[in-house]
Amino acid sequence: MKILEIGPSETRSRGGMAEVIRGIRKSRILGQEFEIDSFSSYIDGSLPVRLLYSMYGYLRFLTCYRKYDLFHIHAAERGSTFRKNFYLRTIKRSGKKVIIHIHGAEYLTFYDGLNIRKKRIVDNFIRQADLVLALSDSWKQELESRFQMNACETLYNGVDPASLDSASSDPLEHQNTFLMLGRLGERKGIYDLIAAEDGRIQVVHLSQNRGPSAARNEGIRRARGDYISFVDADDSVEPELLEKLYKSLAEAGAEISICGADGIQLKSGSVKVYGQAEAVRCLARGYPFNLVPWAKLYKAELVKRNLFQEDIYYSEDLLFLYSVLKQARQVVYHPDVLYHYNQREGSQMQSGASERKLTAFAAQDFVCQDAALNFPETEADFRLLVLEANRCLAVLTVKKGRGSRQTVAYLRRIQENTRRHFSLSIMARCSRKRDVAALLALCASARGFWAAAKAFIWIKRLGGR
Repeated sequence: MKILEIGPSETRSRGGMAEVIRGIRKSRILGQEFEIDSFSSYIDGSLPVRLLYSMYGYLRFLTCYRKYDLFHIHAAERGSTFRKNFYLRTIKRSGKKVIIHIHGAEYLTFYDGLNIRKKRIVDNFIRQADLVLALSDSWKQELESRFQMNACETLYNGVDPASLDSASSDPLEHQNTFLMLGRLGERKGIYDLIAAEDGRIQVVHLSQNRGPSAARNEGIRRARGDYISFVDADDSVEPELLEKLYKSLAEAGAEISICGADGIQLKSGSVKVYGQAEAVRCLARGYPFNLVPWAKLYKAELVKRNLFQEDIYYSEDLLFLYSVLKQARQVVYHPDVLYHYNQREGSQMQSGASERKLTAFAAQDFVCQDAALNFPETEADFRLLVLEANRCLAVLTVKKGRGSRQTVAYLRRIQENTRRHFSLSIMARCSRKRDVAALLALCASARGFWAAAKAFIWIKRLGGR
C-alpha cells in the first residue's frame, strides 16, 4: 500500500508536525509493510511566500495524488485546516480514504472562535475523514463530543528508542542529565519544571512581548545578588565563565569584568585594567570590548542605576554599555574565550528596517552627543560606528525589503540619520573603500542606493563579485 503524508515541509518549516511526519516516513517498522512518501504543502516564510507555496503545492498535488492508496493529512488550527480542506475534497472525489491527524493544543479554541460559515467548513472537514487521530485520550473525547463522530483514535507522538541510544550515559560518569521537552513555553510546563529543579531560579511570566529590554529590566529588578551577568538564550558559555569573571573583577577592584567571545568578528587584546575614559574609548572602537551586554559581569548596583531603555528596541545594548562604562571607575578585560555567540538564522540582526529597528537612531544620537561633551576624543569613533551600522541596515533593508516603495521610504530615513553623522574626516577613518562608496551613495540618493544595492545583490547571486 502506498501512503502519502501531507503536511508542512520536513526541511523548511519548524514545529512538531514536521517531526511527526519525518518519524512516520523514516519508521523502520512501518517501512517494512507500507511505502510511505511525504508531501510538502507548506513552508515557513513571509505571508506572500506562504501563499504562493501553498498554491504551488496544491497544483503539484493534483499531478501526483492518483498513484497513492491512502492519505494521511496533518492539520492544525487556523490556515492549516482551511488549506488541507482543498486536499481532502480532491481525495474524497476520487473515492480514496483519508486519515486526518489533528495537531495543535489550541484547535478547539480556534474552532470556537469561528463564525458559522467557517465552522461548517471545519465540521465537514472533520466528518469526511475515514479516521481522525488525536494526540491523547482526553483530546479524543473532546473531538468526539464536539464533532459528533465515532471514527476517532488516539495516536501518541512516536519515538524510535534506537534513536536515543547515543543520548544514554552512565550516571556515575555524568551526574547532570537533561531532558528536552521541545519548545520553551508556559503551556508545556517547561518553566515550572525548571523552577522545581532549583529553587534559586525564578520563573517570570510577562503579560506580553515588550522586547528584550523589558525582559532584562524585569530580571534586574528581581535580582538579589551583588553581581549581574547576561546570557542570550541561543548562546552557550564555558562552565568557569562567572568564576573567572568574578576573580578578575575582585583582583582588579573593578566594577565590570569582561572576557573574550567567539562567533563574532572581534579583535582580541591582552589582560588589562581600564580607567573610565579608556573603557569608553574601547567601546567606541569596538575592541577589545564587544558592543553587547553579555560576556561581562557587573556590580549589581551599577546595573540597577542604568536600566535598559524600553522604548529602544535596537542599539539598546550600545546605550546601556555607554551608560554603565561612563559611571564605572575601572573595567578589567581578560581575553580568555568563555562565551560562545550563536547568530541564529532569521534573528533581528539579519532583518531589514522596521519601525522598531529605527528606534536605534535615538540611542545612537544620544551616545554621540553625550560623548562629544564628556569624551570628545571618542566622538569620531562613535559616529563611525553609527555610519557602519547604518550601512549594514541599509543593505539588509534592500535585501529583505518586500516592495521598492516601502524600502526606499525606510532608506530615506536611514539616509537622514547617516547625513547627521557623516563627515569626510570620519570617512577617512574607514579602512574599506567599498564601505565608503556605499555610504557616499546612501548620502547622495536613497533611490540610487536601492538600485545599486539591488544590482549588486543580483550580481552576487549569479556568481559575480
